[in-house]
Amino acid sequence: MPSRESLTGGCLCGQYRYTITMDDAGMKQASHCHCRFCRKATGCAFLTCLAVPLPDLHVASGTLQVYHSSPTAQRSFCPTCGSQVVFTYVAQPAVVYITIGSLDEPHSIQPSRHIFADNGILPFDLSLPTHRQNSDSPLL
Repeated sequence: MPSRESLTGGCLCGQYRYTITMDDAGMKQASHCHCRFCRKATGCAFLTCLAVPLPDLHVASGTLQVYHSSPTAQRSFCPTCGSQVVFTYVAQPAVVYITIGSLDEPHSIQPSRHIFADNGILPFDLSLPTHRQNSDSPLL
C-alpha cells in the first residue's frame, strides 16, 4: 500500500487553513501553469499548483470566496487577505488545485511539468544571478 503524507497550508492572514493527506504519487502532480488566467490572477509569470483529489483536502478553518475567472475555471481566495488558495476546473469537479505558495512547507513539492507554456512570458534566463533572499543577500 502506498504511503500517505500530510501537508498543511493556508492563506496569508491565517483565516483559512487546510490539510492535504494523499499518497506519495499524488505529490508529484504539481505543475507550473503559464496560462493567461493564472498570470493575471497572481500577477506573476506563472502559478505553481498541486492537483489534489477533493476527498484528500480537509478544511481546518475558514471559508473562501469564489471568483469565476472563465467559463471553465473558478478561483477561490481568502475574503480577508485576498490570497488565492485553490482553483478548480468545471470539467474536473473531483479535483482541486492548491497553490504551492499557500503550503506551509512548499519545498516538499517538486513540480514535474510546465503547462500552457505557449501562453507564457519569455523564458527565465538561468544565467542571471540568483539570490537566496533579496538582492543584497548571498547568491545561491
